[in-house]
Amino acid sequence: MSQSRSFEFMDDRAYMIPVTLTDPERLLRKPIERYESNTRYCMTYLTDRDALARLLPPGFSPTERPTVQVNYTICRNIDYMAGRDYSLVGVDALARFDGEVDHLEGYYGLVLWMDKYLPMVMGREIMGAAKILSEVPPMRSFEGRKCFSMSEEGSLLIDGEFWDLKELARAEIAARLAAGGDRQWLGWKYIPNVTSDGADISCATYLPVKRDVKRMWSAHGKLAFHETPWEHAPLSGPIVNKLIRMPILEYLDAWVQEDSCDYLFREDRVLR
Repeated sequence: MSQSRSFEFMDDRAYMIPVTLTDPERLLRKPIERYESNTRYCMTYLTDRDALARLLPPGFSPTERPTVQVNYTICRNIDYMAGRDYSLVGVDALARFDGEVDHLEGYYGLVLWMDKYLPMVMGREIMGAAKILSEVPPMRSFEGRKCFSMSEEGSLLIDGEFWDLKELARAEIAARLAAGGDRQWLGWKYIPNVTSDGADISCATYLPVKRDVKRMWSAHGKLAFHETPWEHAPLSGPIVNKLIRMPILEYLDAWVQEDSCDYLFREDRVLR
């Protein structure tokens, strides 16, 4: 009788749970993942420096002008989803990281709510992006305004709107992009240990993306966070209740852009 062999890991592959059943050749095979068509509705606002600092992990601090960016994004024709789409609502803070080796400024992803499981779990397990599965309905148009929302278990947690969209010329787009600088996305990868009394992994991450902006519109925007009892939204309710303590002091900018982008997975790294 032949001896049965257990599953064997290949050293040059990355696996996802359930490790013996998923296909690393299919999900994690490319150094670059192409997002061919994205539409992003973005707004920024000033907040209280101390309130923002309390929501940043070690090594991070607010910039001179403590700035938060909220976006509603539709990502279409995703290759690793076999051409499917997903939508998200993200909250990022402009922050500086100062470690023993790395010193840089970027957008720290406080939280991203999205409506599909696969991009959520890949971002969490691999990149350390703070992604959460939630209800992100399609954006709707009403009386000249573009309206979005995010909910959990039917409880409204965030809603916002954009209006007065005006398309920009290529020179105006180039000027806005140059003024924004090369600020990349930053995260924190945290995986608890098996006994849930500490971490197996806890580290800051650098998550570069290369974008090609096709079209852009200036706009006006506003949003609201809705305080929610824990029992109505057990995961996201407490998160939004903490974001509410980071007040909207002044809206800075709002815009819409259409772009394609490359997620540079082999250039992701741990910040030290």
